Amino acid sequence: MYINLVGSLRKYFIFLTLVAAFIYLCTHLVKNNPEIGLGLFKNESAFLINNIMDDEAKLLSSNSSQIFFLETHLEGRRNLTNARQACSVEAAAKTNPDHQIYLLLATNETQMTMERSVLYDALAAYPNINIRYVNLLEYSRGTPLEQFMIEDKLSKSKFRIEHTSDVMRILTLYKYGGLYLDLDVLSIFPVRIINKKNFVCLEGHNHFSNAIIKLDLNEGKKFSTAYVEKLRTNFNGDDWTVNGPSMISSVFRSFCNGTDLPKDKAGECEVLTAFPNQKCFVIMYKNFTKFYEPEFSSEMFERVKQVGGYFIHIWNKMLEFNNKHYKLDYDSKAAYVELAKVYCPRVMDTKVSF
Repeated sequence: MYINLVGSLRKYFIFLTLVAAFIYLCTHLVKNNPEIGLGLFKNESAFLINNIMDDEAKLLSSNSSQIFFLETHLEGRRNLTNARQACSVEAAAKTNPDHQIYLLLATNETQMTMERSVLYDALAAYPNINIRYVNLLEYSRGTPLEQFMIEDKLSKSKFRIEHTSDVMRILTLYKYGGLYLDLDVLSIFPVRIINKKNFVCLEGHNHFSNAIIKLDLNEGKKFSTAYVEKLRTNFNGDDWTVNGPSMISSVFRSFCNGTDLPKDKAGECEVLTAFPNQKCFVIMYKNFTKFYEPEFSSEMFERVKQVGGYFIHIWNKMLEFNNKHYKLDYDSKAAYVELAKVYCPRVMDTKVSF
């Protein structure tokens, strides 16, 4: 009887050990690979996502081969519900399989929960898409903007979401190098073929956009440092554009000793290239509705072909400003939907309205 009891206890101990090992393995896999977590726990409606700081060593050794998107609403729990934004992330991943794509979610919290959705599953199918959260104070440590974050200037801004994005994008390129894209920018041309380590995009005569910025960690450091320092000393929470397009234009003029750059011609300054607006936007905001209206589809495709652009800016913010509401479904003949079927097919297959 004693021998039987010992044998039973041994089997029970072995069983508990195996269960503990399985739980540890699953936890480790989910922590480091959220997309694997989805495969293991199909019924989970929400899960924790990783901190970008966990990827810092990889980012610093990547030779600036990463593309960043930002979402700066600052809530502690997120759900990917915007198909247009998900489309931009997928397009970057599909067009640039040799780059790591990061969707960074800003927060003041020390952890973040992501809700499952069909859009998340669509993005998780790509091995080069990474969704990470960013704690702003932790992110700024050891940079010129550390005290700026300690003073919590962003929360006092009248345009908190927009200004958080303005600050985070240049801080990210300062820290890691790479390409920053707004969430309403479609990548239609591989970055490796563009073959420029550092570039910005003209929006008007001597006026730049900060929707698309590429800076190498080393060669672009002088420009990113100048921009970060200007933010530190000249941040203005009362004006929507002053920390973004206005500031990057000012930094460029100072960096390039007042070089005159028309909006439709490329320019060079030290290691920095300024692309003309059509290479980055295809159409400007005055005509932005044409991407959403089927009757202009042929005109838009001809325009895309004619200018040979690297990106397409679909001007989501201008829709808000002009109170335009285009709800597009899979069968729409609008140019944007037709482009999305090519550049973000997995998002389109979800049939979530745009």
